[in-house]
Amino acid sequence: MNDIWWNLNEIFSHNITFIKNIAEGNFLDFKLFIGTYRFSSEQDVTFNKDKLTMSEFFTSQMLYILNWSLLCENQNPMLVSTDQHERILATLKPILGLMTEITTGPCKLNQQIILSVKYIPVYGIIFRKINDLCSDIQEIKLEMLNF
Repeated sequence: MNDIWWNLNEIFSHNITFIKNIAEGNFLDFKLFIGTYRFSSEQDVTFNKDKLTMSEFFTSQMLYILNWSLLCENQNPMLVSTDQHERILATLKPILGLMTEITTGPCKLNQQIILSVKYIPVYGIIFRKINDLCSDIQEIKLEMLNF
């Protein structure tokens, strides 16, 4: 976790938060835009090579973070190094907030996109006992419950 990673993550989080804030108004047309718009990059042809919609892209990012970390598997009541909680909080929390907003309203399209995923490993986080109620993981648990 070097300075470049944190700077890029901060930009990413701000962009996600911007989209989330726009979606909070429950303007269905915007939520449908997020569920149907397929973005790409002319400079980086490998970016979003599967031509995922924004909702599919953010869902896959959420799953990648959950599956890449051991946060869902660890049941230790204390944070352990494999939780990588600094990175998890910095990346997962904004995505969970966005996913919650784009599915409420309700927006059936975005709900179907998320429900099309076979398995979202949320139970390991939601039911994990944490000794420190002010822990970063407590914030993630609350975001998961909202989601």
